[in-house]
Amino acid sequence: MGCDKEKVASCQGRLISFEYVFIDFVIEHFKNEEKIMSKIYSNKDTNECFRLHQQEHDKLLREMQSLMHKLSTESDRGHTSVAIREFHYRITELFGTHARMFDDPFMRQPKDNEK
Repeated sequence: MGCDKEKVASCQGRLISFEYVFIDFVIEHFKNEEKIMSKIYSNKDTNECFRLHQQEHDKLLREMQSLMHKLSTESDRGHTSVAIREFHYRITELFGTHARMFDDPFMRQPKDNEK
């Protein structure tokens, strides 16, 4: 037994709202992270790492937008709960990979004031 039409419409509306809030949160997080990084690191080697890190943030945002589009499409087809589970799985995977490959190594580099 599924949800009635009103409940489905309510869930879909909340989902759309969540998408906007979540993407805004991630954009703000990336801006703050990059601002902190730019103050800590200034030599040539770390600048290249910083540039690559920024490119990865841009890539992650594009991937998130694609996932959100898929989430909305699946929700419109009546598969909201399945779409949310898949979205959660993929976002967790994307950010876990990003943290391991970019955030952790970047933070282990000596800061300019520690050299």
